[in-house]
Amino acid sequence: MNIAIVDEEKIELETAEAFLRFYIRKFFPERENGIHIEIFRRAEDFLQVFSAGWYHLVILGARMESVAGFIRARGDEEVKILFLKMNDNFGGGGGFMNIAIVDDEKFELEAAENYLRNYLQENWSGLAFDIQTFSSATDFLQIFKPKIFQLIILDIYMPAINGMELAQIIRARGDDDANIVFLTGNDDFVLNGYRVFAVGYFMKPITDHAEDFAKTFEHIFRKIREKTPEIILSVAGEKISVPLRNILYVDIDYRHRLCVHLADGKKFVTTNNYSELQPVLLADERFLECYHRIIVNMDYIKSMEPDDFILMDSTSLPISQRKKKEVKVKFMRYFAHK
Repeated sequence: MNIAIVDEEKIELETAEAFLRFYIRKFFPERENGIHIEIFRRAEDFLQVFSAGWYHLVILGARMESVAGFIRARGDEEVKILFLKMNDNFGGGGGFMNIAIVDDEKFELEAAENYLRNYLQENWSGLAFDIQTFSSATDFLQIFKPKIFQLIILDIYMPAINGMELAQIIRARGDDDANIVFLTGNDDFVLNGYRVFAVGYFMKPITDHAEDFAKTFEHIFRKIREKTPEIILSVAGEKISVPLRNILYVDIDYRHRLCVHLADGKKFVTTNNYSELQPVLLADERFLECYHRIIVNMDYIKSMEPDDFILMDSTSLPISQRKKKEVKVKFMRYFAHK
């Protein structure tokens, strides 16, 4: 399998590659030698080497919709395209959603995609989204990893692995957060849906059940938006809302000012007190106080050295000597369940 990752931001590129290699090694060790990953800092470099049929999966950074369009324009309908990065919207209440639709009937697959795309554009214009379609459960499982999709729409009646079985696999692999919705021609499997915590069912065709569709997805999208926690910072007299997922680490500079470093390289010097941010960040499982008045987002840790954490952007953060064992145990537990 050939995989390409394209992102202009070095830290995002390295994070994606490191996580992808870790995921393959952990869940598909028998396939590791057969998977080739290429990384590109510039879209132009990727486009120069791209050829239809070569890549099985392409992971693109933010604002690279044109690259996806180029791939499709070159006639490559088989490659799966995923968008890597969340929306950099610090105050608009937006967000980003990865959506998967799995259906072995091409007409139904296209109908579901078109209907959902229109619904989102008309009712959730502030929400950035990417919809990926798959013609079989096997195709979907080749790229699936926990937490990557916020919404998964499954046809129940599919050959080899049906939608109910696929939902069970998704849950068994540790993805308890994805919202699962079923498409079906009858209600034979409805009660079984409770076993995989399905959000709802839609009878085909979707267009005949628009009212039920709207009610269900209004609930889903509101729930997803509420699960994207943010923190309010006072910066230069203004209030700025920053998603916690965008925070790389927090520390105090030599002038005793509280600094919030973001994954995209930005830094906010805020008048907030450390004591204000500390309980908010540490209430989130991603964050760890590795040293006195230094809090790191463990999602961005590249490696753990004897006395330091090395982040994806090569920043080195010290580990407290007094709490070294406790800090390392917390990190290893988080990494093991990531």
